[in-house]
Amino acid sequence: MKGINALLYNYEIVKANNGYGCLCGINNSLVRQRIQNSRLLKYMHETSDEIGAINIINLHKEKIYEQ
Repeated sequence: MKGINALLYNYEIVKANNGYGCLCGINNSLVRQRIQNSRLLKYMHETSDEIGAINIINLHKEKIYEQ
């Protein structure tokens, strides 16, 4: 439960700052299901590893600079 509460806390920070967060390596099927059924993925992206997270961050930076 502490992990899910930490994710909700991070979600609120990201939402308040108009940003995006990345979630890496969620192996627990119960946690994965709860995340997919929640609002967390509206401001967070799920990636398989840290390299994927860096790629997502770089894509968002490019998107911001294009505007």
